[in-house]
This record gives sequence, C-alpha cells and structure tokens, in this order.
Amino acid sequence: MTSLKMQLEEFFLTRLHVVWNSPPKPEPVISEFSFGYDVARHKTEPRRFLLTFKMHTAPKEKTPLVGYEIDCHIVGLFSFFEGVDEAEMQQLIRINGCTILYGILRGQIAGVTGSFVGGKFNLPTVMMHEVVQNIEAEKAAARAKKNSTTTATPQPKS
Repeated sequence: MTSLKMQLEEFFLTRLHVVWNSPPKPEPVISEFSFGYDVARHKTEPRRFLLTFKMHTAPKEKTPLVGYEIDCHIVGLFSFFEGVDEAEMQQLIRINGCTILYGILRGQIAGVTGSFVGGKFNLPTVMMHEVVQNIEAEKAAARAKKNSTTTATPQPKS
C-alpha cells in the first residue's frame, strides 16, 4: 500500500443549476462538457488548500435545445501530510483533488436529476489528467494574452 499523501477534509456545493429542456419527441441527446478549477492555499498553513471545481454541460445541438443544462461548482478543503514536496502537492491538488470532487459531483447530479422528467443524468468517465492539462494550457494562454496586452507600449504618433 502506498502512503497517504492528501486528505479531503470537507466539501460543499456552492452552485448547482439544473435545467431540463424537453424534446418534442424522444431522441438521444449528445452533451458537451467544459471544466475549470481554481486553487487557493491557506495563508498560514501551507499544507492546506481550497479547490473549486467547475463543470458545465449543455446539449451539443442548440436548436432545438433538448436535454440537460447543468452548471455547478463544488469546493473541497484538502490537506497534505508531512513529506509531500511542493511539486507533488501542486500536481495532486489538481489531478487527485479534481478527481475526488468530480466523483462526489457525479452522485449529487445523479440524485438531483433522478427526480426530473428526463431521468437520471450520469456524468461520463473522464481522464482527469487530460482535463487538467487542457485547463492549464487555457490558463497559460490567457496569461500570455494578458501579458502581451499589458506590456505593449503605445507607439508615438508621427
């Protein structure tokens, strides 16, 4: 057995918005997903983190809009055990933290949507390391774009 490295101390849903758009006739619905997260560190206890995982799904076909639209945020409070270095904490909070919160979210969404006329909505299995890589790439691109616009100096008029 590998040693324990992190612990989920608590979690909270801070946003859960679910809408069912009824179809004119029964048909399969294909959904698109988007994910995001924010990581914050405790000011005085560097082994404690707050992770906000965000998920949005909506039907791929927008006309007519049929199926579930779901927008949610779930927050987890995590702590790391002694012996876990900084690089490993940064990786684990993102990949393992998002995986843990996504699993909790799957149960919450299934429970809520089970009462809807559209029936229970099961979140699909995702490869969280790929989700995290995509989010980090998007964040890096946004930072680069922001830096290029803030560092641009106005050219004198001739």
